Amino acid sequence: ATYNRVSPGFIRVEADEVTYPLHVILRYDIERALFRGDMEVDEVPEYWRFRMKSDLGIDVTTDNEGCLQDIHWAFGAIGYFPSYTLGAIIAAQLFDAALADIGTHTLRSQISRGEFGPLREWLREKVHKVGSVHRSPDDLLQSICGQGV
Repeated sequence: ATYNRVSPGFIRVEADEVTYPLHVILRYDIERALFRGDMEVDEVPEYWRFRMKSDLGIDVTTDNEGCLQDIHWAFGAIGYFPSYTLGAIIAAQLFDAALADIGTHTLRSQISRGEFGPLREWLREKVHKVGSVHRSPDDLLQSICGQGV
């Protein structure tokens, strides 16, 4: 098995699988506080630095490596960050279901050889062909994985 090194960093898109959700949670918490009126926009950089230190143990020294690193807020994409974490959770659920259907050893061997065709076909049959038939993503996941998100 191969494992990624867990190492806190400033940049969300460079974060590992463990610390990435903390980046998302920080952004969500800021958006919520702003829309509730609990925070002013000019308080975001200081709050960002505080949370990065308390959540990840790192000192943010510039807004470029802090609250200005993402383009989402600049073009009005508010509430978007949690979808990244949901996508990762759903991907893990689907991969577990694929392992169960195709076989753990078989699928892992195929992937290690760069053979993604069988997984792609599994996704076509289980997800792509029927995705819009279901009322919700949870219903789709229920049909494939036996549970929703």
